[in-house]
Amino acid sequence: MISFFTHLSSNKKNKKIERIPENLIGVYISCNHMCYTSCYIFSLDKQEDQAWVFSAQCATQSNDFTRIEIDNCCVEDSDIKALFEILKKKNDKGKTLLEFVRDYKSCKKCKFIKIYDETTYCYSFSYSDSTYDSASVEPDKEIIQFFYRLADKYHNKVE
Repeated sequence: MISFFTHLSSNKKNKKIERIPENLIGVYISCNHMCYTSCYIFSLDKQEDQAWVFSAQCATQSNDFTRIEIDNCCVEDSDIKALFEILKKKNDKGKTLLEFVRDYKSCKKCKFIKIYDETTYCYSFSYSDSTYDSASVEPDKEIIQFFYRLADKYHNKVE
């Protein structure tokens, strides 16, 4: 009986929506760091009207490393296309970033070790079928640079 329920739950996981950028409705990336200027939170959310909005809290070089906040600023379609191009690239193991995060398994040995000043990272992708994938790994440099460019671009538009 237990194997039957295990089989059902494993099949349900396989029925999730395809992990491609076009099915995304949300992207969230964060870094919590001992040095406050190194911390960041970035999110892109697709609204009901299909527009994407950007929110950020970070320190940008163009702003003399002063922290900035951007809340729900509409972004251009060209920015979303650039994000999708990054998300479609495959790593050295032949996986896209979305597939990597979907398949991420946390280190079970590390659950009981707490380092209170440790730098922590989080990726999270949400999809149109109300599912999401997340991973606590350092984000890819290209996607971080993308989000910092967005912060520089839209910070000046919302001031």
